[in-house]
Amino acid sequence: MTLYGLAHLLRDRAAPLWNAVEAANGRLFALSRRKRLARIPGILAARSGPFLLRAATPGDADALAEFFAAQPAESFEFFRPHAFDAGTLRRLLGNPGFRAFLALEGGEVAGYFFMRCFAGGKAFAGWFVDAGRRGRGLGGLGISVLAEIARALDARLFCSVSPRNAASAAALKASARTRLLRTLDDGSELAEILP
Repeated sequence: MTLYGLAHLLRDRAAPLWNAVEAANGRLFALSRRKRLARIPGILAARSGPFLLRAATPGDADALAEFFAAQPAESFEFFRPHAFDAGTLRRLLGNPGFRAFLALEGGEVAGYFFMRCFAGGKAFAGWFVDAGRRGRGLGGLGISVLAEIARALDARLFCSVSPRNAASAAALKASARTRLLRTLDDGSELAEILP
């Protein structure tokens, strides 16, 4: 079983064990990348433009939960990396191995992107754009910023995208070079986002 498969199995079927593993991994990741993590604010500042980019903190959990609650149900057909309640988000945003970022427009959350980082040097990416702000390049911006952060952290970056999720597949294709690794059981494609 791959790391990706094991992580999903633990997350979906043994949540308390997954939470303990995730917390320990976060501490190890932060220790192993301490100096490299200091580069992230500069990357976000340099890539901010029409959207202000910044790291998400546990203090953002309530606003982020409201952001997700305001999205149409079909937005979650292909995006289920974690639960979207404030408690879960607060726990994740407090974990140094879960690097989450917000794209803000007019002080409102317009997009969310993250890397679930592992101490061994691998990271798994996800991105989500507000339904009312799609088609403006925000998904592609998030992907390219994640790729830049992964390089700064000396981590290999992976993602899974369903070919049926045309918007995410197009954003990935337009903003990054990828290497297809395999097709997963649900039809999604596991790919490495290349530097």
